[in-house]
Amino acid sequence: MYVHRREYEPLLTLRTFFARRSTIQIATSILSQNSILYLATFFRFAAGLTLGIWGATYFKGSFPDSTASYALTNAVVVGGFGGSSAILGGQLSTTVGKRYGPDNRLLIPAIGR
Repeated sequence: MYVHRREYEPLLTLRTFFARRSTIQIATSILSQNSILYLATFFRFAAGLTLGIWGATYFKGSFPDSTASYALTNAVVVGGFGGSSAILGGQLSTTVGKRYGPDNRLLIPAIGR
C-alpha cells in the first residue's frame, strides 16, 4: 500500500494575515494564494444552488401548464446524470489513485467541480 506523509504548513495565520495591512493588501494576499480556487468553487456552488432554488419557480411562472414535464425532466437530470456522474467519477478517481498515488485521487473531483 502506498503511504505518503507530508507535513503541511498553513498558508497564513490570522496574526500574520491581519497584521497592519490595508484592505487592498489583504485582498491581494488572498487572491495571490491558492484561495482563488476556493473563491471559484464558492461561485460555482452558489450558481448551482440558485438554479436549484429558483428553477422550479421560474418554470412554473413561465409555463404554468407544463409543471409535470418540468418535474420529470428535473428528476431525470438530477437522478440519472447525477448518479452516473458520481459512479463514473469514483471509478476514475480510484484508477488515478492506483496509477499515480493516492494524493492524486483528489484531482478528479477538483477538476469536476
